Parts: sequence; structure tokens; C-alpha cells
Amino acid sequence: MTATTVTCRMIAGIGVLLLAAGCGSTAGDPVVESTSEVTASGSSSPAQMPAADVVDVNPSDFSFGADSVRFEPAGSPGYECVIGPNPDLGGHDVSCFVAFPPDTPAVTNTPFSGEPNMIVLRPDGYVVTISEGGPPGARPLPENTRLGVGDAQCTALPGGMDCDNGPAGFRFVDGELTVRGPQASIPEPAVDPCGTASANTAIANAVNRLPPNTAGGAGGAEWIFAGETNFDPCADLSYAVAETARGTGSSPQQVMFFHRGVYLGTATRCAFGFTSVVGSSDDSVTVQYRWPRGTESNAEASGRATATFGWNGDRVVMQNDLPAQLLEINGCN
Repeated sequence: MTATTVTCRMIAGIGVLLLAAGCGSTAGDPVVESTSEVTASGSSSPAQMPAADVVDVNPSDFSFGADSVRFEPAGSPGYECVIGPNPDLGGHDVSCFVAFPPDTPAVTNTPFSGEPNMIVLRPDGYVVTISEGGPPGARPLPENTRLGVGDAQCTALPGGMDCDNGPAGFRFVDGELTVRGPQASIPEPAVDPCGTASANTAIANAVNRLPPNTAGGAGGAEWIFAGETNFDPCADLSYAVAETARGTGSSPQQVMFFHRGVYLGTATRCAFGFTSVVGSSDDSVTVQYRWPRGTESNAEASGRATATFGWNGDRVVMQNDLPAQLLEINGCN
């Protein structure tokens, strides 16, 4: 198997994986050329495996849903991976966050577009893509241990990892990325303006990805979906409201946004009480926020502000700012 080494800059602040094996580089040529491994001095040498003995771990200790595992290499925290089924080709995909050189061509994985941050090893080759970060908590894979599911496997090395799946593989250690094998041939997908997930599935998955509910003294109460939504898998922007379990009108709420059925995130970083959607269209949502002023009780809350969120063709844009008093009362400075 052949490879090329490239030196990469590190990317910080990465969280949950959105597996997207059907997306790839927008460039016509591979991001890394499959020739021979090139060292820092420019001479060629075979890829070197770790000198220490490698110990296989139990995949069930890293379980992440049906027939999937999730981990991050102990020597390179923040660069997590998921090994999960590939329903189209059979077998599994290895999807890992890694760092690419600054001049790597931009990629698109709707609704995301920009510098790639993930490599996917499919049963037929590798794919360079972009994905979103999400909840922390991937279990560390200790150095010099190997985690495998079917033909897919990853070994944690000092400073990174080495993964293989069929004809393709990569090594990412100390910011240096080496890709082996062929780039997968991904056909252009048919243009379908509508998402495929049902409202119940899309909204339930979004609720599960919300950060802990600690605003307004909620103390980590559970988020629930009580039914308020205009979810539309064909709309540029639709919404669903997450509420505090067993809460009241003043309990924290979050307005969750979707683009053609794909979850984008919440309207605001902080959760507020007295939140209600007062208007919507295929590409905008208007939200009203209330809060008590001065010595007013929650029942007397007279503070009011509205914010309109619109889809601009690439992302959601908040068209007006919220009042400082609302942010201060809710500890959202």
C-alpha cells in the first residue's frame, strides 16, 4: 500500500461526528497523492508501525449505537472517531476528525462547506469531508491499543492514531497526516431538496444533542419536545421548541433550527424562559422573548423583544440583537 505524508496544522474545538460517507472533496484530484511515503527530508521510506506491542481492546467497551464504536486516541485528544456500518457498500466506515494542510481544497457536505476536518475510510477507499462537532465524552483509546469492527480498525499511537479499512488507511500523529490507498469514487448525488428523516426522528435526535439544561436554575433538568414545531424537510428553515421537563412558562426553552430536515443548532447560545415563536415562513422564524423588569414577578413580566432568524442561502442569520437586560437577567453576558 502506498502513501504520502503532509504536515498539518491542528484544529481545535471539535465535538460530535455527523457521519457523511457520501460526501467528498470538491476538487477533481485527491487531496493527498498516493505514491510513496515522503519523510521530512524528502527521501522515501516504508511506513513504520509502532515498535511497542499492540493490545486489542473489546469493542463493546466503546459502543456507540448499533454495531458502532466511538473513541478518541489518548495521545491526540479532541480528534475523535466513529466506526459504523456502511449501509450502501456493506462493511464499515471509519470516520475520524483530523487536521489538513491550510491549502487543502474546500469541500461541501450540506449544510456544511469549507476547509475539510474529517477523513472517512470506506470499504472502497478514502473520502475527505467536513462535519460538525458535538457532545464531548468520547472514551480515550489508550496508546498502543487497537479497536476493530469487522475489517475496520484503528490503533492509538503516541501522539495520534493509525487506521485501516480495506484498501485505504491513514496515520495522523503529531499533526502529520499520511493517507494510504485510493480515493473513493463518489458519484454526484441526485439533487433532492427535501430531507429524508421523519419529524419525530429529526427532532428527537436534535433534543439529544442539546447541551445540559442549567439555565434559570434548571439544575440539569431533562430537555423534552412537547409538540411545538413547523418541521418541514423541504423548507430552508423550520423549527422545533425544546422545553424543560416538568417546567413552567418561566423555565428554559430552546428553539432548534433545521435546514431541509437537517438539524443546524439553536437560535441562541443561552436558553431563556418565556420563549415563543410568533411567526415563520419557509426561510425565516421570528421568536419573542419576555422577562421581568425591576421588581416584577414572573407573572408580571413586561419586558419583550423579538428576533427574526433567516436563512441566507448558506447559514442562519439573526437579523436583530437581543436586549442587554434580557441577557444579563439570564446570565448570558
